[in-house]
Amino acid sequence: MLSKGYIARRHVVLGAIGLTIAHKITGGIGAARATPDGAEAFVRNLVDDAITVLRIPTDQKADREAGFRQILLSYFDVPLITRLVVGRYWRRANDAQKQAFSTVFEQHIIKVYTSQLGVYRDERVEVRNVAARTDKDTIVGTEVKRNADPPLRIDWLVRESDGEYRIIDVAAEGVSMMTTKRSEFSSVIARDGMDGLIEQLEALNARGATEFGES
Repeated sequence: MLSKGYIARRHVVLGAIGLTIAHKITGGIGAARATPDGAEAFVRNLVDDAITVLRIPTDQKADREAGFRQILLSYFDVPLITRLVVGRYWRRANDAQKQAFSTVFEQHIIKVYTSQLGVYRDERVEVRNVAARTDKDTIVGTEVKRNADPPLRIDWLVRESDGEYRIIDVAAEGVSMMTTKRSEFSSVIARDGMDGLIEQLEALNARGATEFGES
């Protein structure tokens, strides 16, 4: 499912997001509290919708990209994630920079999914545990069964607000997507400023690349 270049540690988390949503979850957790139950059901629904997208042939790039965009907007708290991946720099950015970054970041994530994920091949994910972290946040722990490869542990941080659930972070083998991207982006901002990060992401998107320094 993942390209060879996606094995490095800094690539694992984003790849794991797509890998996990590309598999049918099996197993059940009999959590009594409403928030954990709702969070688990939410992740299961995400998986089912993602499988539909992963069945689209890889040569139908536009259709796959549109499908991944719909999943991102439907299941992830994109505005919150967008703010958090640049940390303190978000507060320092002006309105034009915030709007520009929101646009290029969303497209960047979509291109990561579209370029790195193959088609669905009946791999499995099992729910390991579901635990309330706060009154609003629940961790849904899953384990990807990868045929000959060792299982991959993925934890989803799901937030409930007014009866609706959204993913706000994903950790693969304990490595947080939010932390990984924030570190990567902060390095670029410290060197080139917010405008520099936006320009580099725009350039990546324009040439269909997904990593800084990738030709």
